[in-house]
Amino acid sequence: MKKVTSILLACVMLLALAACGQQAAPATEAPQATEAPTEPEAKKPVMGVCLFAIEAEYFTNLAHWMEEAGADHGWDVIVASGDANDPSSQIDIIENFVTAGVDAIFINPINIAAVESALKEAKDAGIFIFGHNYRYEDSEVPSVYLCGDPVEVGARITNMAHTIAGNMGVDDATIVCGAMSSLDNENNSNRSKGMVDQAKALWGDDAVVAESFPGNVEEAMAAAENMYTSHPEINMWLCYNDETASGVYQFYKANNMDQSKVIIVGADGNADILEAINAGTAVRGTLSQALNVRTQDFFAAADILINGGTEEEAQKVAGYDLYLEVDASNVADQLAAANWFKTH
Repeated sequence: MKKVTSILLACVMLLALAACGQQAAPATEAPQATEAPTEPEAKKPVMGVCLFAIEAEYFTNLAHWMEEAGADHGWDVIVASGDANDPSSQIDIIENFVTAGVDAIFINPINIAAVESALKEAKDAGIFIFGHNYRYEDSEVPSVYLCGDPVEVGARITNMAHTIAGNMGVDDATIVCGAMSSLDNENNSNRSKGMVDQAKALWGDDAVVAESFPGNVEEAMAAAENMYTSHPEINMWLCYNDETASGVYQFYKANNMDQSKVIIVGADGNADILEAINAGTAVRGTLSQALNVRTQDFFAAADILINGGTEEEAQKVAGYDLYLEVDASNVADQLAAANWFKTH
């Protein structure tokens, strides 16, 4: 038995030595899979956005939603702002966009006449032009426009206030029409005209005690105090924009004044104004452009043009009417989009 065991051990050792003496065959590398050539990334179309005055909340909001909608539709977006007191400042922006080779220009003009020639040159260079917040029927420049005719917008502010007054049982009105007197531009003067003319048509010439008003919160608050001191019977404030409306509201709030029969109506749909409407204050309404929705419509129209569609097809998608009337009945629907500023 011991002999058998010894033989077995010897065999095992010989096998082990033989194994040690053999050189391992070189490992053969598996052939590497060849990667399929990657397709070059398609160049995104570029939209140049030329705004009125980026420091105002409305335009900051507009810039944000243009960038969001552009990203959703596969566009790169470049935002630039002119000087609200200098219409020619937008000419430089348009020319820079042309030099940069953008595919389209979206413009909210300070004065359409001042930039029409520059826009025509851009369109002649093959760039699509999208006009915003003006009526362009007399111009051949815009490929598509979102009108928001300033005279009609002003009249709608007044009409909205008139409807609210009727619902509140307010028959007589002493009115301030708050146009932005600090800005000398076409949009301002035309919106003011729309408000004043319609107010006089509805309540009579004597109802309107003032036709101009500062356009920012602090100045509007001070001006409201001065006007109220001179005309304590004022019960209606028709405001060019929501910053003016906010200043008037802050005057009433700071002085703990009765707001039960006071009507403040603005335009733009800023977050603080929507919150004031929702809280049941003297701020009763605003005209909101619902920019989170309208910018999506706009880029859907831009997609049509960039893909060879007609201006008529694009205009149908973009629509014409910018504004949504917002009051206590529908304000909750607009608050979520407007409150973007609180988290950014």
